[in-house]
Amino acid sequence: MTRRQFLAASAATLAAQSTGGIIDIHQHTNYSSRTDEQLLAHQRRMGIAKTVLLPAGSKFGLAAGAGGNETVLRIVKERPGEYYFFANELPDIPSTRQEIEKYLKLGAIGIGEQKYNVECDSKAMQLVFDIAQAHGVPVLMHFQHGVYNLGIERFHTMLKKYPKVAFIGHAQTW
Repeated sequence: MTRRQFLAASAATLAAQSTGGIIDIHQHTNYSSRTDEQLLAHQRRMGIAKTVLLPAGSKFGLAAGAGGNETVLRIVKERPGEYYFFANELPDIPSTRQEIEKYLKLGAIGIGEQKYNVECDSKAMQLVFDIAQAHGVPVLMHFQHGVYNLGIERFHTMLKKYPKVAFIGHAQTW
């Protein structure tokens, strides 16, 4: 290990300790058939103090078969203060608002991971952004060119339209 690597690792460790530990804001239940027990063991091994679980929508398990809202809520109820969750649903189905708001009322702290083959500025996505704005929660979006949240070159219009929404973007195109 070089001196620079040692200093960087030491700084990261001190920062994590000063905030009460490492916070992981992107985990999924049932990820690639991983069991809840494997997820919990992984988080312990990695020294994660707080984890935010991101569910899939009701019809799709994201690309890796992730679990839905009920699967994340179950873990959060078993481990309050250690695990938190976002609510999620496909943006373009009739039950979107009802499903997301149900879980926001149950304690979800955000919406996502929105990882669907829709235009990022579509009417369906604007429904999701309207819900986020009304509830004062962030939206986590997976931007992948030609696959998920299409049209990132127009996303700036959503930032202007929804200035009170905190957007968390990630993935290849972001």
